[in-house]
Amino acid sequence: MQTACLESVCIECDKETSGKADILDSEMEIPGFKLYRKDRATVSDKKGGGVALYVKNSLRFDECDSLNSKLCESVWCKIYADRVGHFVVGVCYRSQEAYEIEMGEMFECIKLVGEANRSVLIN
Repeated sequence: MQTACLESVCIECDKETSGKADILDSEMEIPGFKLYRKDRATVSDKKGGGVALYVKNSLRFDECDSLNSKLCESVWCKIYADRVGHFVVGVCYRSQEAYEIEMGEMFECIKLVGEANRSVLIN
């Protein structure tokens, strides 16, 4: 991951993080940001993959637990903003070897987010 100027970055979305259970959040964190991650190993028995979403601590945000509990490579967060109320940010990754059930779970997440929110950002 490369981030040129963290002062102006509020949200960072990363795919192919290759995270594993033995890699601690502290090894992946960026100072001043909240890390949400989902490693491929939590979804399937395949290697590599994984997604991470970094949200600047100065923002008001909540994790989307109902979406993040799905068995697919995606993480979601609700960001509160004065003008629009809130918007949802998600980072998704579809492996070429993804199981059919993973794809169904990911599309279900995207459908749920789209139906329930006016403003959505998906990477």
